[in-house]
Amino acid sequence: MNYTRFSKATTFDFDEALDKIIAAAARFNVDRVKQEDVARAGGGPPDEE
Repeated sequence: MNYTRFSKATTFDFDEALDKIIAAAARFNVDRVKQEDVARAGGGPPDEE
């Protein structure tokens, strides 16, 4: 999640931003990610030779 997306601020403290990003990543549940969504986001499978 990009916590700066809806912010009205024009500058951000690097350490604070990094702490928030790390906290969000720690809360991220990889078990809820569908394999087909990952495949679709990365494009199709490589061409077989």
